Amino acid sequence: MDNVTHALAGVLVAEAVCVWRRPSEESGRFRTAALWTSALANNLPDLDSSIAGSRRGSSGYLLHHRGHTHTVPGALALGALCLAGVTVWSRLRGVRFDARDFRALAGLAGAGSLLHLFFDFQNNYGVHPFWPFDANWYYGDTLFIVEPLLLCVAVPVLALLARTRVASIVLIVLLLGALAYGARTRAVPIAEILGLITVATAFAAAGRPLSRAGKVRLGLGGWIGVTAVFALAGQFAARAASASLAERFPGERVVDLVRTPAPGNPLCWSAIAVGVEGERYVARRALVSLAPALISPRSCASLDSRTATAPLVAIEAIDHGVLWRSEYSAPITELRALNEHCDAAAFLRWSRVPFWVPGNPLVVGDLRFDRSRALEFAEVQTPSSGLAHVTDQRQAHCPANVPPWVPPRADLLNTPNAAH
Repeated sequence: MDNVTHALAGVLVAEAVCVWRRPSEESGRFRTAALWTSALANNLPDLDSSIAGSRRGSSGYLLHHRGHTHTVPGALALGALCLAGVTVWSRLRGVRFDARDFRALAGLAGAGSLLHLFFDFQNNYGVHPFWPFDANWYYGDTLFIVEPLLLCVAVPVLALLARTRVASIVLIVLLLGALAYGARTRAVPIAEILGLITVATAFAAAGRPLSRAGKVRLGLGGWIGVTAVFALAGQFAARAASASLAERFPGERVVDLVRTPAPGNPLCWSAIAVGVEGERYVARRALVSLAPALISPRSCASLDSRTATAPLVAIEAIDHGVLWRSEYSAPITELRALNEHCDAAAFLRWSRVPFWVPGNPLVVGDLRFDRSRALEFAEVQTPSSGLAHVTDQRQAHCPANVPPWVPPRADLLNTPNAAH
């Protein structure tokens, strides 16, 4: 998830702790410390983006973002660091918390970092939380990385809970800015923007007459409800896409079905079916509508473009509310040959839907995030000009400090471990 959503989740949880822990005699200083502790802890795992050498658009960035800080041990260590920082800062300001307060702050710090992992699990980028015991990737395929519906249920409640008018205004401006950006980028159609504003207005109206505890319950209930709706809709989207695959492409052995919803709309989904047909590796892109009589899959918003770095072949096949739009195909032997390159092999430790463009240089990328002809953050140029075996692993271009993540496509690379 994006950092704003992580912070909002942390603040909402902290408000819940303040209300349910001491509804009448709550200390203003404790509430301030709780809000900051929870918001910071919910964002600290993303410190891995600043690891030296992990430049965006390189294998280092892809391998180390959502890396060791996005594991249970790493998250708990960061939670402890957050708690220590808040404690030192409070004491420098002359504030000391009793044992009960400290335990509550410790719980918020630890839970916040772990919540970050859970929220990141919910999209199609993935996490590997159980390292060092399990180095596989896990994917929730439930929420878009910036989900406006979560903002629309959380921001009105938090604005009502804010102690100052300035804080309330900042939150409302944040929500309106996010919706305006969604409209500007065409990620969210105007009609859906109006629906999202209606949802936010309804939550504000419902929360206004409630007590603080009632407002917190409304916010948490809305957040959990939105997540549950998308999780259920994702299962229906998977079933629809699988049924269409079996009918349209009966020769494909599917090993993965990557799903992500349209922002703010659980009825529309993008899907990529990854598999093998004969001796060829195949990845097919589709749009899925769960209510085709109401919304045609052609009308579903999508960030995918008809142009891409990958050499896609256009296809036009629609049934069961599923529109197959394009496919990438290459010999499976080439994919396995990529795993013999030290640089491409490092990329494959992250890539869930790999593609490659032979040439000088060789380009490897991931179809999940291939949205234009330009090289994007999930596409890497390697110094190799072909697919021959690289025998000298000491070459200067070989990436250093490659983490031990199991390649998501280990199921096609003939490696001993299977990814999730």
